[in-house]
Amino acid sequence: MFLMQKVVDLVGCGLVDIVVFDSYIKGKHSIFHLAGHANISGTNGRGKTSTLSLIPLFFGATPDKLVNRNKGRFIDFYLPSDQSFIAFQYQRFDGMCSVFVYANKSRDGSLCYRFVQGDIEAVTQDETFKELLKSTKSISDTFKKLSFNPKFEMTNQIEN
Repeated sequence: MFLMQKVVDLVGCGLVDIVVFDSYIKGKHSIFHLAGHANISGTNGRGKTSTLSLIPLFFGATPDKLVNRNKGRFIDFYLPSDQSFIAFQYQRFDGMCSVFVYANKSRDGSLCYRFVQGDIEAVTQDETFKELLKSTKSISDTFKKLSFNPKFEMTNQIEN
């Protein structure tokens, strides 16, 4: 009975959205909705394959193995600026969660993660976040300052 209940609880859980900000398309903020059936279409060179290549990152793949050798390192291609980030929104049995992935350029370009309770838009559309993004040098600094805001429940920065 307990096992059956756990299986039922997990129905509907999984990756919902991917957000890329100032990533492989410089200066653009794109949201890809993946819940249910998804259709990613467009002309050649618009980032369809680059977007789909991010899905294994959510499930724990090694970042540099996701990038074609002629595109360089993962961080250089997907997170080219100090403001660049990738966010994954996922549904858990206890609610919506997000993980933000960005580079810490000041520390040899290590990949950083912040897990946030709630959905991506609750963070990215918040006025405090927008103001910090404009006033700080990096997304790492933005999250550092945002972590002191009681409105957001998030982990400390995790680096690999």
